[in-house]
Amino acid sequence: TVIVKPQFVFLKTKITMDWKVISLSKNSGKLRIKGKTIGSTFEVITKLNLLEKKGSSILRWGADVLRLEGILKVVPNTVIEAIGVKLADAIFNCVGLKTKE
Repeated sequence: TVIVKPQFVFLKTKITMDWKVISLSKNSGKLRIKGKTIGSTFEVITKLNLLEKKGSSILRWGADVLRLEGILKVVPNTVIEAIGVKLADAIFNCVGLKTKE
């Protein structure tokens, strides 16, 4: 379970997410993420691919929203995409900090 506090003007709450690994290989993975917050739930499939490029790694990330319920259902897709990118950035930054400890 992951709990995040997004910094959005219209959303000041905690989002609780449960992650389940669907598939995992040496350079890729697929996760099912089910999340909830006050008045909303969602389900997402996200795919991660690590690519090697000139001695470094590039992370390719994508997500497909399977379900939005509650107040998230009326939020425009462009805003949902921006929220997803911002949450992913926060999570990946957190993971990056933890790996440097």
